[in-house]
Amino acid sequence: MCESGAGTTTPAYDSNKMRYLGEGLMGVGKKYEVLVSKQIQIGQNLPGHIQTLRDRNIFTPQEEIYWPAQGNLDFHRKNCFRA
Repeated sequence: MCESGAGTTTPAYDSNKMRYLGEGLMGVGKKYEVLVSKQIQIGQNLPGHIQTLRDRNIFTPQEEIYWPAQGNLDFHRKNCFRA
């Protein structure tokens, strides 16, 4: 599980997707699009339905001030996401 050590928690809107994010199997790109690891294609026991989310934009709040911080997303892409 990838952790930043910041000690903050994020509400789990979908526990499976949160687990995939934590394991580096999913991420969020610079344009807030869903990234899916190539390892999803390789693993026999990993859910292929996650592939349908690839390149879709994540849902963001109306007010941009509440959007996920690009610095946090960049940290995840560099340190957690398994491209």
